[in-house]
Amino acid sequence: MSQSATQVHREALQRQTQQDWANREYIELVSGSIKRIDDLLNAFEKSCRSRLTTLNEKLTSLERKVDYLEARVGVARDAAIGEQQQQQQQLDQAPQQLH
Repeated sequence: MSQSATQVHREALQRQTQQDWANREYIELVSGSIKRIDDLLNAFEKSCRSRLTTLNEKLTSLERKVDYLEARVGVARDAAIGEQQQQQQQLDQAPQQLH
């Protein structure tokens, strides 16, 4: 092999090596970026999950309070209806007692 052919071969190998290093650096950069995005998404998911859990607990508490209030209103309404019926019966009986 002549000296110029050896020189060309050596330069080709150097270019190949430099390109390989450039590719490796690019791959490392992309991999690091993907890892940071993954970390960010995991932190976001954890935060959202925590907030949703808190909201779910508050909603459950509010639902219980609404159920309790609905039951109280129902009891009060039933009592008021019963009282109205008694008053109506008394009014209905009053004219009969006058006769």
